[in-house]
Amino acid sequence: MDKGYSHNENCCQDAVSYHNLGLTYYNLREKEKALENLNRAIILNPKYAYAYGSRGTVYKDKGEKEKALVDLRKAADLFLQQNNTAYREQILEIIKQLVE
Repeated sequence: MDKGYSHNENCCQDAVSYHNLGLTYYNLREKEKALENLNRAIILNPKYAYAYGSRGTVYKDKGEKEKALVDLRKAADLFLQQNNTAYREQILEIIKQLVE
């Protein structure tokens, strides 16, 4: 930890890295690898709303509606807690599409 980061900062940075890697795999249509990396991001930072939203999107694309809804609702709740209304609205639209 010579870089001046606390343990929590390292975890959050690693969570961002795993999230980005998960998005890369998702864009390459490698959904299982995407999920592995998004899971790691969430383990490292359980309040990382973007990771829940991304994992929910992967589950949605895999046809796993219930898992998608759990993650997307979690993302919406976290975005609300973090006062990120723009992304919360996007997530709520995806949820709306899934439940119709």
